[in-house]
Amino acid sequence: MEMKNELLSNSFITWICFKKSQGTLKFKKRMKNIITIILASIFIFSCKQKTREPESPYGKIGTAKALQKAIKESEISDQQDFDPIRPNISELEAEINNGGFHQYFFNSSGQNCFETLRALEEKNDEYSKQLADLLRKAIDVVNVDKLPNDILIDKIRKRELESLENDSIIDALYSLDRTYYGN
Repeated sequence: MEMKNELLSNSFITWICFKKSQGTLKFKKRMKNIITIILASIFIFSCKQKTREPESPYGKIGTAKALQKAIKESEISDQQDFDPIRPNISELEAEINNGGFHQYFFNSSGQNCFETLRALEEKNDEYSKQLADLLRKAIDVVNVDKLPNDILIDKIRKRELESLENDSIIDALYSLDRTYYGN
């Protein structure tokens, strides 16, 4: 920048000296306009450099590499903040609110029923205890054949749990839904 300014001013001064020797009024007006334009350009250019935004810690803003780096760092921080217990409980509540215990076991969420039950039992508040009790009852209702946990989960995962098609079991799950809703 300084080298450009120095080169520009040296050539400009040489040109001025040459033209000044001609001494015309027209020349003086042109010179005034040219100097004004040059000074304004230098001022504007230097202001842009001073107000330039700081470099992003990810490199040039808007590049694919910077975006990939930002996403990777975001994923790492998300993994550090991740609480595996909370999604299971939230998933249970969402399924019950959306379609009841029947939907919870019919959808893939039911395959987490024992993990969710443990998570609820670990919590020490009244709501979690009541929800754990309802979930335990719902597991007992759908596990008519008293299958081991791993086989029950496998059947839920493969949607082979025949008890979910039985009307009396659907009614029993619906009764648990009403208890959850407070009816």
